[in-house]
Amino acid sequence: MSANSKLISYNTQNVTEFTSLPFSAPSSGRIVFQVEGSGSTATISFNNGSTTYQLNSGSALASGAIYEFSVAVASGDTFTISGATFIRGFFISEVLV
Repeated sequence: MSANSKLISYNTQNVTEFTSLPFSAPSSGRIVFQVEGSGSTATISFNNGSTTYQLNSGSALASGAIYEFSVAVASGDTFTISGATFIRGFFISEVLV
């Protein structure tokens, strides 16, 4: 666990908050993250850009607006964002049903 993350336990789920990118998933689970729009299309990428997705269906995120997204990740996935300002994220060690 890095200096910019902390572990929080909720029943059987472990939640790790992180405040900087890139973030590497310690196990399979879900990342919930918040970004501030910059007026352009935001993209998330995994594993040095080997897999990329546009957020908000490819529509630009309004400048200054706060958004929250959620994605499933596999163990070892390295997650980063471009086109928006990352605020913080939460890694949840179990995928919510």
